Amino acid sequence: MPKNIIAVIWATGALAALAAYLVGPEHLLNTLAALSDQVTVAVAMSLRDLSASAVNVVHALAVGLFVTFVGLALVAIRSGRKGRAALVVVSAVFVWLVWSGDAPSNQRWLAAFVLAGLGTLVMSSRLHGGERM
Repeated sequence: MPKNIIAVIWATGALAALAAYLVGPEHLLNTLAALSDQVTVAVAMSLRDLSASAVNVVHALAVGLFVTFVGLALVAIRSGRKGRAALVVVSAVFVWLVWSGDAPSNQRWLAAFVLAGLGTLVMSSRLHGGERM
């Protein structure tokens, strides 16, 4: 394990401790949830303000990233790397986001775009890094 990973973990722990100290440990989760809600609303409002063609670009990129993720996951599985659970979970959540009627369409597609992008990055990392089952 590289030493810089250990340093990053220690730095993350120190930042978590500082955040807990600043807002109070009993309020940390509520503060993080409120911050997450504010960011989600801000992103959703920004996306809503985009033109219809820009929204279509986000939709197309989400689909493209998802197809890329599926391809990378299948290559990872065939080469003996982890990927089955990620393939099932990401696919199920992606389909649910795209065809669910619970949230406004732009928010769902943005979440699907982020999910597919993160899945693609993780699978690329697994294939590049050589992580095997």
